Amino acid sequence: MKFSELSKEKIKILFNAMMLGDGSSDGKSFSSTSEKLADEFQTIAHLLGKSASKHVQYKKGYRGNRKENYRIVVSDKTEPSIRKKSIKKIDYEGKVFCFSTHTGFFVTRRNGKIAIQGNTLRAETSVLAAANPKFGRFDPYQSIPQQIDIPPTLINRFDIIFTLRDTPDKKNDEKVASHVLNEHQTRQGAEMIVPRDLFRKYVAYAKQKVDPVLGDEATRKIKNFYIDLRNRPVSSESEMRPIPISARQLQALVRMAEASARARLSETVEPSDADEAIEIMKHYLMQVGYDYESQSFDIDRISSGYTSSQRNKIMTVKETIMALSEKMGKEIPIDEIKDDLKDKMQEHEIKESIDKLIENSEIYRPKRGYVGIF
Repeated sequence: MKFSELSKEKIKILFNAMMLGDGSSDGKSFSSTSEKLADEFQTIAHLLGKSASKHVQYKKGYRGNRKENYRIVVSDKTEPSIRKKSIKKIDYEGKVFCFSTHTGFFVTRRNGKIAIQGNTLRAETSVLAAANPKFGRFDPYQSIPQQIDIPPTLINRFDIIFTLRDTPDKKNDEKVASHVLNEHQTRQGAEMIVPRDLFRKYVAYAKQKVDPVLGDEATRKIKNFYIDLRNRPVSSESEMRPIPISARQLQALVRMAEASARARLSETVEPSDADEAIEIMKHYLMQVGYDYESQSFDIDRISSGYTSSQRNKIMTVKETIMALSEKMGKEIPIDEIKDDLKDKMQEHEIKESIDKLIENSEIYRPKRGYVGIF
């Protein structure tokens, strides 16, 4: 289970249930002979903003044949308490590329307060990842987060995403079949156009020796593309206007333009490099960031899994539920919600919005045909 994806209300319920089972009567500690269970409880406590330290009791060879017992001491105190003898100072001037911790968490202090961190370090490397869709094939009408079991916050870290769709095409099918059959017929792979050793030297030289700088004309092209796309008129009647592109994609454009210049072993990013980056970004957005309902690009479709039109519908249903609760109490019949929104939304849209609100712990389902507010 990925606890970080759960809402705070669900994490609280899980925390209280585990404390009720194996916690102390004063609610200050949790004990288990399972180290995995103890680590999971510590993670849950951290997600609730609590301080949780792990201790081992009954170590092997101590107190007879008793099993090892893992104890998590919980406290609401967030000020760190570290013994001076436990502190080790290391002088280091290099860059930190990656590090890991035993529990998957690391704690820093920000403005004097403890903050749980997870992705604030800059990654000085490139990541190329491949993933299969849940149902075997990509559906262009569904968002990427709905089809890949990766959190939207992680998907949003990738500069570009391409979907490889297997669609019948006579010309392309002929090329693929000829290539595969030729490989089996000759029983030896095709020779590289560029010798392997030379290609490796080229890549190493480009990475180590070439550091392109944005030229004035390339900067102007990227800037104009970013501003024009963000302010392009959209045919959406919703109050929340779709955002076609964000500052994260602007940084991606710069990185791709620099990569194009580096591939040419050029010290300057030329307008042609900016054009290459813009064309790749357009193709990427058209593949996975196009909202067919508003007929526009919507970056939220990639970063959160919800388009602005979907988010507007969810908010409309939530506001309707809150308004009905003032008249009918905390439990509202779903038929009343449908009746109230029959002129604004279709029935399946209302159902989807209610399901999303329940999934995010905004409301709950007390019994069949009803929803409740907390």
